[in-house]
Amino acid sequence: MNNAMNRIAAAMLCALLTLAGAAQATDVTLNGPLTLAADLIFSTPTSHHLQGNGNTLTLNGYNILIGANATLYMIDVDINGVNGTNIRCLDATGTIVLQRVRYGMDGDYAFSIGSLRVASDSEIRGPYTFSFTSADNLDISSFARFRVPWGTTFIYDPVNDGRTNMVFEDRSAELYLDGGTFEAPADGVALTKGTLVIGNSVVIRNYDGATPNTNANKAITLGDGVNAANDMRVLTLPGARLQTEGYLHTRNVGP
Repeated sequence: MNNAMNRIAAAMLCALLTLAGAAQATDVTLNGPLTLAADLIFSTPTSHHLQGNGNTLTLNGYNILIGANATLYMIDVDINGVNGTNIRCLDATGTIVLQRVRYGMDGDYAFSIGSLRVASDSEIRGPYTFSFTSADNLDISSFARFRVPWGTTFIYDPVNDGRTNMVFEDRSAELYLDGGTFEAPADGVALTKGTLVIGNSVVIRNYDGATPNTNANKAITLGDGVNAANDMRVLTLPGARLQTEGYLHTRNVGP
């Protein structure tokens, strides 16, 4: 195994780098664009860093894999070619942390196991679906914004039907639907503490099977109806339009 695979640095800002052979990585630093030619594996049970420095990482049909009890911090990177499950944790003890990350999807993508944390502004983009189906949490940290732009669909559908797996740290944590679509089928989702930002033309869907949901217990709910500290603020930007299909249930109790 090439020892250089443990830390990969591009020598020139505009060089196109290609990894050859399977890469068992600890930290990866990009000083230029990088195209994978093999899977990039973070298997050691510790914290790892993929520092993009604003550059582009193209998956090229390969995978980024996070092993048991490992955490991967992705920092300031554009990742292209995201589809299927090609960025994934290998079991429920893995964690991916996004810090200024842009996922460029060229097909539907599912995050199906492990935890995902948006630690600073990040986004998913492309005319495809990003499905969060893991039984573990999707956390949005303080002062972090998870952006879903026009043409992109974000589906919250945990395999364990958990309504509370999307966790906002506080009011400054934002889910920003910037023309994107948000869907919570099956048992819906309970959104608390954070901020839902509506920009441009947004669709929010809550279906029970093939038809719009009419059951409050399976709705997309804002707040918990008990504690004002758990209210979910809704911020509608100028000119924004919201179309709802199914049950959007406001349970905020504060002013």
